[in-house]
Amino acid sequence: MNDKNSKLIEEIQFMIRTIRSVRHVNFYFVLSIALSILITALEAIGLISIVPILQFLGSDPLHGSDSFLSPFFDLLKNDAGVIDIKKVALFVLFVAILKSTFVFISGIVGGYIPVMMKAGAVRSLLKMHLRSNLINLMQYDTGAWTSVYYRFIDQLCSIVMSVASSITQALLLALYGGIMFAMSPYAVMLTLLFVVVLWLTTRWMTDRQGRIGRQITDAATSYQQAGLQMISGMRLVQTVAGEDRMEEWVAGKLHTFVKFHYKAITASSIMQPITTVASGLFVASLLFFGDSLFSGKETDWLGSIILFVVVFYRMLGPATGLYGVRITIAQLWPALQKVKMFFELCSRSQLSFGDRDLGKSPSFDISISGLNFGFADTPILQDINLSIPSGSMLALVGESGAGKSTLANLIMRLYPTSAGQISIGGVNISEFSRKSFAENVGLVSQDTILFNDTLKNNFLFVQPDATEAEIWEALKKAKADQFVEELEQGLDTVIQEGGSRLSGGQRQRIALARALIRPKQILILDESTSQLDAFSEAVVQETITNLHGTTTLIVIAHRMSTVRKADAVAVLENGRVVEFGTPNQLLMEDTMFRQMIEFQQVSPA
Repeated sequence: MNDKNSKLIEEIQFMIRTIRSVRHVNFYFVLSIALSILITALEAIGLISIVPILQFLGSDPLHGSDSFLSPFFDLLKNDAGVIDIKKVALFVLFVAILKSTFVFISGIVGGYIPVMMKAGAVRSLLKMHLRSNLINLMQYDTGAWTSVYYRFIDQLCSIVMSVASSITQALLLALYGGIMFAMSPYAVMLTLLFVVVLWLTTRWMTDRQGRIGRQITDAATSYQQAGLQMISGMRLVQTVAGEDRMEEWVAGKLHTFVKFHYKAITASSIMQPITTVASGLFVASLLFFGDSLFSGKETDWLGSIILFVVVFYRMLGPATGLYGVRITIAQLWPALQKVKMFFELCSRSQLSFGDRDLGKSPSFDISISGLNFGFADTPILQDINLSIPSGSMLALVGESGAGKSTLANLIMRLYPTSAGQISIGGVNISEFSRKSFAENVGLVSQDTILFNDTLKNNFLFVQPDATEAEIWEALKKAKADQFVEELEQGLDTVIQEGGSRLSGGQRQRIALARALIRPKQILILDESTSQLDAFSEAVVQETITNLHGTTTLIVIAHRMSTVRKADAVAVLENGRVVEFGTPNQLLMEDTMFRQMIEFQQVSPA
């Protein structure tokens, strides 16, 4: 088996696993197939009801008078043994109503399946996504992830529904083929020849649709990414008068997306005229060779041809439908490959946690030994060795890109370590449970994350059982209570995505207040006061100072005033700790730390 076939089998297996993982979807699939069988049976009965009409007109294409269908035809005869056209009419109406009922139920069931599948697939991916280490997920930007959640999973559901639809179409084809074979095996052979020629003629179109489908998938992702970057970069665009350039760039992505869609439409549309012309040639062939194909019949072969042509044209619907399924799958299969890729990425990126309770640790000393970390082949941190006693304050300083925030993310277990270990109280952090770790270790990042919700709910997301009194107390500690009181709805104010209704300093104070709502044993402050004015920073620094001694603090800052009361300072350069000691010790020698202090003209405490 070659690699291409192996890959295809893996993709089909992934699709089946995705279907089976959704609750109740197996039942609905079975029900959908059962309804398809019932609808097909009623379709057969409806077609067979044409035979009595032809008998009434003097033709007997299926030899109904002496075939296994004769008991059925006898029900439609009057006392004189002649077909009663009124009974036939009532029977046709009854079958139509019954079939319509099952079609209605089938439509509802068929509508449930993709909705259930999408919800189930999104939940499955979401569950893994939220528990994955960030380093692997950073291989793709927001636009790519958005495409997976809101576009590619939809297309995966469309593929599944196309496969389900193909079952119904195949059943109908089998039914029509059986009726046609009962009428004339020779005519069926001519039909098969027609189908083979048509399939060979249009095969290249399916391959082309597959290529176009991949191009559409890539173009859609690129266009979506461009749109997201445009929205997030509006301030810069307007600042540099770049509206025309941005419009041209996004429009270029849109043009590429639309161009490939036009190609797909053209390729799909050509099938209909080919089928129509081929069908006309087939019917003409039937009429031309009719006396040979239907010879040996006791009745006039013209009635047989009429029924055969009716069945043939009915067969064109499911035949075209099956071809449409092929086209749909060819176009959308790249979406399944994308979804599979992201599922596998999340699956192999899962963070591992133990079951130990960090809150019960006898000590909260942090020990970092032989720590190495990098992105792909690029080293970020090399041979980091640090010891942070419980209740002390360590300041991490260095130029941008030195690895300070990366080290903070490693301590928070957001990234997996490449080598070495980080331990708290002598226990590797991987052995602690996720819940106890989050309860005892906090991070205030330089990138403030606020959700499009009320201020109160942003606090409750971090601490679900927090009281309103605790929230206000935390706001006071972060010097944020005054501006929150001035908001029209106070804590019930919706702050929009990213806290866009707040200033940078206000957002930073809210983030700090969230971290202070409950006492933490370890608190990491990554540029947590960088956007505060001098007075607010002094107040917040006082709050941090009050935590000193009871909470282990790791402070990352470019402002040297922020680290003046630290117990120890670690200076990072190119991912290595190049200086370590107390502020006074480092100031007594010609160090990078001293140069930073002198440049900012800050005196140590």
